[in-house]
Amino acid sequence: MKKLFLQGPRMVGKSSLLQSAIQKAECSVGGFYVKRHFNHQGIILGFELRAAKELLTKQVQPMNRDNFFIQTVNNTRCQKLAVFETFGLLLLKEAEVRKVDLILLDEIGGIELLAPQFTKALTALIEQPRKIIGVYKSEQNFQTQKLPAKAKQLLIQKRSALTTAIAAQGGVVFSLTAGNRAVLERRVLTLLQA
Repeated sequence: MKKLFLQGPRMVGKSSLLQSAIQKAECSVGGFYVKRHFNHQGIILGFELRAAKELLTKQVQPMNRDNFFIQTVNNTRCQKLAVFETFGLLLLKEAEVRKVDLILLDEIGGIELLAPQFTKALTALIEQPRKIIGVYKSEQNFQTQKLPAKAKQLLIQKRSALTTAIAAQGGVVFSLTAGNRAVLERRVLTLLQA
């Protein structure tokens, strides 16, 4: 198995587990991850797309609002899919051509699939015989997203195609719980060290 994805409830620690494993394995990495930004009251300011390779640096990278694909403006969440078609596409192309040990896709299965060029590049990357780990948005988390009906229907189709592409490459999606965290962490580390 060269492709392993985690899913589960919000804040269960999916991204934290993957990031910790990457740092322990000390492998080169490409791809992306999402960073949540909160204000001083704990309210989400936005979701920022970031380069996975920065996870291996000790230096804290500053927030870049240009790479927020969801942000809260006047108590309303706004989407900016252009972030996926520009910066996200750049990160996927870079991961495709660089000879990194691992590609991180954290998180997929959500609104990024509404960005056609990004989705095409994402699928092409998954179809390559490369080590890939990531977070796949669970069905429950997907259903709680507030989206127009037409967008939601399109995303259902795109998620189905993505799930099929992952399975066709022998990829597996595991549900992370408090009870299986240690087992899945070992499984991720074993994949990274193989």
